[in-house]
Amino acid sequence: MKISNEAIQEKAKEMGIDTDLSGVLKDGVSVKGQTFSEVDGVGDKAMWSVKTSQLTVLEGTEVFFVNTYCGGDKAEALEKAKAMAGKVAAML
Repeated sequence: MKISNEAIQEKAKEMGIDTDLSGVLKDGVSVKGQTFSEVDGVGDKAMWSVKTSQLTVLEGTEVFFVNTYCGGDKAEALEKAKAMAGKVAAML
């Protein structure tokens, strides 16, 4: 999941947080050995880990994770994770 320093600073400004995040966060950070794909239609940003069947969702200032297992069917696991994440995001 790529979130730019500028986007984080803009969100902090919207929330009334006065902070300078430059030099702390780096654009384009990835996790070694993981295959992630961005997922549209869930939260403000979301990414899917094929390896762990985990959906990571950013909704406003909240981050949450949805893990699913569907007998090895990764496509079905993603669809179920998206449906569950949509319900969680609606409650935030």
